[in-house]
Amino acid sequence: MGQGGTAAVNLLLGSTKAYIDETQINKGAGQAGDTQAVYVRAVDIAHNYGGGGTLGAGLIYGGGAGAAADVFARDTEAYITDSTVSSKRAVDIGAFSARKLITVVVSGSVGAGILTGASAVDISKGSTKAYLKSSTVTTGDLHSDG
Repeated sequence: MGQGGTAAVNLLLGSTKAYIDETQINKGAGQAGDTQAVYVRAVDIAHNYGGGGTLGAGLIYGGGAGAAADVFARDTEAYITDSTVSSKRAVDIGAFSARKLITVVVSGSVGAGILTGASAVDISKGSTKAYLKSSTVTTGDLHSDG
């Protein structure tokens, strides 16, 4: 009689932030060239390739179990808060996130009276935001995308 098991757990946690907070940018923007611009961008790209498996073997009785769990909990933010920002051409605030989860689990058995099983759980959660809050912006074009 034999038993066996495997488990794989991958946690990808954290945050990516790009921001201007409590400051002045280009206070004397009147002297700047026509192509002057301010960009605030946060980009988070996370990929996970995981897997697990089990093999059960025996002559009479045996069992095996395999499991894989992947959890993404990530936030992506780009923002301007409590600031004064001037730019002749543009102020652009943008946030982008992409997540890819690929999980493969395999189960197999050899012999009589052998039971094996495998399962996978993938969870992806988080937020992607771009915003302007409690700030003064002077510009030719204001763009926010998140």
